[in-house]
Amino acid sequence: MKVLLVYPLYPVTYMGFQHALPIAGVKASLPPLGLLTVAAMLPRAWPRRLVDLNVAPLEDEALDWADVVFISAMTVQQDSVNEVIARCRAKQKRIVAGGPHFFHYHADIAGVDHFVLGEAEDVIDELCADLEAGRAKPIYRANGYPDVTKTPPPDWSLIRLDDYDSMTIQLSRGCPFDCEFCDIIILNGRKPRVKPRAQVHAELQALYDVGWRRNVFIADDNFYGNKKRCRELLEAMVEWRESHRRTFVFLTQASLNMADDPGLLDLMVRAGFAAVFIGLESVSPASLAECHKVQNLKRNMAQALATIHAHGIAVWGGFVVGFDSDTEAIFDAQASFIAETNIALATVSLLSAIPHTQLYDRLKAEGRLLGRFSGGIVDASGLNFVPRMERAKLIAGYKRVVGRIYEPEMFYRRARSTLGRRIPPALRSFPLGRRELGVLFRTLWHLGVRDEARRYFWKLMRFAARRGPVAIGLAITLSLMGYHLRRLSRDIVAKPDQPLLAPSLAAAE
Repeated sequence: MKVLLVYPLYPVTYMGFQHALPIAGVKASLPPLGLLTVAAMLPRAWPRRLVDLNVAPLEDEALDWADVVFISAMTVQQDSVNEVIARCRAKQKRIVAGGPHFFHYHADIAGVDHFVLGEAEDVIDELCADLEAGRAKPIYRANGYPDVTKTPPPDWSLIRLDDYDSMTIQLSRGCPFDCEFCDIIILNGRKPRVKPRAQVHAELQALYDVGWRRNVFIADDNFYGNKKRCRELLEAMVEWRESHRRTFVFLTQASLNMADDPGLLDLMVRAGFAAVFIGLESVSPASLAECHKVQNLKRNMAQALATIHAHGIAVWGGFVVGFDSDTEAIFDAQASFIAETNIALATVSLLSAIPHTQLYDRLKAEGRLLGRFSGGIVDASGLNFVPRMERAKLIAGYKRVVGRIYEPEMFYRRARSTLGRRIPPALRSFPLGRRELGVLFRTLWHLGVRDEARRYFWKLMRFAARRGPVAIGLAITLSLMGYHLRRLSRDIVAKPDQPLLAPSLAAAE
């Protein structure tokens, strides 16, 4: 069967970096890892194509070619999902859909023929056999969580690598923590499943063999979720990287308790890690306790961040406002903490109730749900419950902190502090070629000449120049990311609040 794999369009988000992508000379920040992995699981005899709508439009020719269309998406992509489904139905194409959005909302989504709910490894063979025989079922759901040692490397032949800023792989799934607002433990379980050394080598080698040499994002739910196996992963990465001229610069997401293990941080540096995203959520102990963020509550967050930074790993911090325990003091407290700890890249989101989470169930029992989770966490439309704080005060405070942290003076001060710390050693091996020179010259033009914040940009560049070429490269990266986040934050501040009108459990279902 001829399979067309379609990845829907993302709206402008924190992680999408859409405002900076043209300057960086790419079309999207990351490729669709899930669909590329599913493609590698399909029968070898089946022809396949992939269309990432973040890179290129979906042409009629591609739809006409296909026997079946596979779609995977997050809820934030739902507008594009609906458009893709409508186009497929108009062409009378059979649709198979999976991923978090369809896991949560399959009962409400019309036009999809077959849903894969949860991870695909244990059901993909049955699905493909049934499709070929013309007897495919409406729903395929795995019993439990599959063995990730059976997962093949992604099929990189389906994309043009140069369309993307970074590649992405996954070395483990699951998270041991029990955060009230998070759906990871529902989707991927609380016992992290980790790929063995040989498989880690194979994943890295597959990327190397197709010619990739730059950033690689490791899309694990919590890279440090399984402490013992995390060391094994890192040892495998060190072994491979040192035999390949220290190719690749790695980024990932993990929990703050990694700061308790200096030996592990040293190993991460040797493995080539330059940055890690950590969900810090709140500076309020009451709010951390409320959402069960025990890994943050048990340690001094500022000291933990300083430890990670001192090893040469930059932290991107994620923060949330809207907890029941939050008072009006939380907004200035969050902004002050970001400034004092010099987290150059920080994202502040509104709390949202995602289906199947403990938070969702609690708010439903309390009659506080307002409607379906939109997938948006960066504007008021994502607030799908009645908060304890007066809504107008919560939205105003949220906009205040978002607008404050990315104003040029504050952001560039944090960026300079980042350059003043130990610069990630992994960046020394980052390639310098025509692509990188193009990024440099476009950044100098857009941020150094055209941008309103150019005087802050040049102060940062002069400081970086005194620290050497690696610091200049890091300054360019931070400036581009900060530029995107500044533009996005201003859009958030300018967007009017459009609250859902009344609690509706039916809509929330």
